[in-house]
Amino acid sequence: VPVPDGWKAQKVPTTGEVAYIDPTGLVGLRVEVVEFAGSDPLQHWRDTEEPQTRRDNAGYERVRMSRTTFRGRTAGYWEFTFEGRVRGFRGVELAVNGADNTQYAIYLSAPRAQWDEYRPVFDNAVNGIRLPD
Repeated sequence: VPVPDGWKAQKVPTTGEVAYIDPTGLVGLRVEVVEFAGSDPLQHWRDTEEPQTRRDNAGYERVRMSRTTFRGRTAGYWEFTFEGRVRGFRGVELAVNGADNTQYAIYLSAPRAQWDEYRPVFDNAVNGIRLPD
């Protein structure tokens, strides 16, 4: 996954995902492989949005959640806002199914006030990701 120069990779030990953090420490890009996710990322998000996402993210508001495809694979797109301890954030995630129902997810969160500056980082990561066949 391509990331901007100066971003630091951090392995998240409990989930196995990789996080890339910008030099300010406020913007993060995560890449995760989930083997138990099933075949429908959109349904997974719908099932967890109320009981988990809204509960764990103060001020959560959905911007958009929709089914899509990515390089011919079933995928889901989710964009939302939430409140951090000091400022508002916006997040976006693309989840793509692999041939064996493994799910590959790319997620970016950034301060809402700087969203237009950081959104291209997500687009670049999505366009540059290499997934197994």
